[in-house]
Formats: sequence, structure tokens, C-alpha cells
Amino acid sequence: MLIDKANSIFSNTDTAEFDIRTARRSIKIGDIVKVYRNLNRPAFHSLMAAEGPFKGKVVGYAKSVELHDAFFKVSKASQQRAVRESRRNVHAFCIGTLCMASDILVPELSGKVVTYNPFFEAYFFDRETKTPVIEGVEHCLIQGANVHIM
Repeated sequence: MLIDKANSIFSNTDTAEFDIRTARRSIKIGDIVKVYRNLNRPAFHSLMAAEGPFKGKVVGYAKSVELHDAFFKVSKASQQRAVRESRRNVHAFCIGTLCMASDILVPELSGKVVTYNPFFEAYFFDRETKTPVIEGVEHCLIQGANVHIM
């Protein structure tokens, strides 16, 4: 694990609770989540439940998110709309099993770096080679505009 549990949003348990607008929602380590960069607070990522009672709802926010068995998904129609209207919208996700999340960034990461820019390409791509990344990844850490593949 790259994120120290002591510095995570989970503190002493495997469940974290958030007050999202007027609702109280929770998330557990091991839940399947869709992670996307928060458009209003770019330093943070939104964690959306992909299953369970909060499916399709944002269940938390974090600066660093660690996932297992992850894959990338881009909605083609929404990506085309973003380009056509020159306006950002939520349409690209990294989906996987939540390992850990934190409001503290992990320093000095190594490994392959994947990113996404709807105005550059319609898919996630390797930051260095610009080649598409279409296969799933066993372990990744999401921070800022990058997904670090371990």
C-alpha cells in the first residue's frame, strides 16, 4: 500500500463517512468506485460508488486514491460534447477496488504515468509515449491529473 492508513480518510476503521450536501454517505475499503477529477476543486478527486446503496452517488473526496484491479472508461458522447462546446464535463473515470484514499499526496512516485485530456485525445494515454492505455491495471495511485501505475 502506498498510502499510509494513519494519513488516510479511514483513520482507525475500514469505513469513512462523508456529509455530501444534505446526505450522509459512507464508503469502505474494498468497495468498487469510479474516480474522477473534481472539476470545481482540481486538487481533489470525487469517489462515486459503483455498487451498493449509494450506487451512482458521490461518496467522498480525496487528493490521493489507491485502487486495485482498475480500468479506464471514457464516455465517447460526453467527450465529443466537451470538445464541441469547449467546456469540461465529467465523462472519464478510473474504476476499481478501493484500497485507500487520503488528503495527503504521496511524494516521489515511480512507474508508468497515465493521464487524460479530452481536448488532446479521446482516451487515457501514457504521458511519456502518448500511446493509448486500454488494458486494465493491477494497482494504481491517482493524484492530480495523473494515474501512476505500479
